[in-house]
Amino acid sequence: MRLPDRAWLNLYEPGTVRRLLDAAAPVLDNRPSVQNLEVDGWTYFAEVVDQANAAEANT
Repeated sequence: MRLPDRAWLNLYEPGTVRRLLDAAAPVLDNRPSVQNLEVDGWTYFAEVVDQANAAEANT
């Protein structure tokens, strides 16, 4: 959950995990030979929430 606007991500909602992976893709592409790379998803939270809100507003 992001404060103060209380935005949150539902990982069960279709497309949410895909948006997280798309946001992290540049970091993942920098180390293609690493099989188990840990990436802190919190740094992508705002971008993914904003994308989800924009998609929801367009429907």
